[in-house]
Amino acid sequence: MPVFKRCPSYPNTESPALAQQDCTENRPKFRVLVVDDDGPMRRLIADLLSEHGYQCMTARNGIKALNQFTGKAVDAVITDIEMPQMDGITLSRILSGFCPNLPIMIITGNMGEDLPQLAIEAGAWDFINKPFSINEFMLRFTRMMDYCRHSV
Repeated sequence: MPVFKRCPSYPNTESPALAQQDCTENRPKFRVLVVDDDGPMRRLIADLLSEHGYQCMTARNGIKALNQFTGKAVDAVITDIEMPQMDGITLSRILSGFCPNLPIMIITGNMGEDLPQLAIEAGAWDFINKPFSINEFMLRFTRMMDYCRHSV
């Protein structure tokens, strides 16, 4: 049973919501792509999501993320903004072009006044400023996933 509308012309677009997790709530197991050039931050987010039952893939920049995206079904993306080779805004714009309903969360250490508008125009569903608490991150990520799951 598909959870999100997937891109019909895109490879491997069947929903990977294959199993139920049991951590006080029944949520489908989603595959999340975590993109950040900061290795410890990338691992922290992937480990945190994995502990909450999400399947995570990681990439250290936008180019590597596009390669991951084209090779596997992805239900959500979390991306940093400032990365070498391709920034998170550009990555979000490209991924949203492939799949407009893909939930994307942008994380940044430099929350400029134009960033929220740029992020939304690029297709992001949410954004969060570094440093952030684990509770705030999980609340926002879970809310984004719940909203996306129920709105399409």
